[in-house]
Amino acid sequence: NYLSYLIDAYLIFEVPFFSYSAKTKFIAGRASKYYTIDNGLTTSLSSRISEGHLFEALVAQKLRRNNKEQLYYWNGKNEVDFVFDGKAINVVSSEKIPEREFKGLKEIQIEKKHIKDFILVTKVSMKSGEFTNILIEKFLGNWSSGLSNVSVTSPDRIQILAIVLDWMNHKDYERLFKF
Repeated sequence: NYLSYLIDAYLIFEVPFFSYSAKTKFIAGRASKYYTIDNGLTTSLSSRISEGHLFEALVAQKLRRNNKEQLYYWNGKNEVDFVFDGKAINVVSSEKIPEREFKGLKEIQIEKKHIKDFILVTKVSMKSGEFTNILIEKFLGNWSSGLSNVSVTSPDRIQILAIVLDWMNHKDYERLFKF
């Protein structure tokens, strides 16, 4: 299996479906999601680059780096990008937040009672009484203390923020991420 070779080589990591039931976890429709360790690898190997996927991958990389606990995703009628440690996170790369992002969080809120924190990581600030909104700059740079005791060093934070801010304001994403 090629995916296992890539995982063993630390080029990608797996985010499996979240369920307490082993049967539900492993049915065919519940395939795992995979992210590269670095977005540069994604952009150099991919002929089609999605801003949404790169944005989601940045968050996945940060969560994986800062948490000892396994990351999961969840999918009912709508998807939740990440589930871990009593938190559900959806990542939105567009200026306007699609309704499906709210629906996914509302759905998991009803179905999984142990999940208490519902978070939208976005490019733009948004007011919501139900969900916490965290701007991507804050999430990648300063929010790590709320996720774990592991922190990113200051030079790393500055470099990550510079890349993200350039990327968010740049029209030619493909050229920006080519090395």
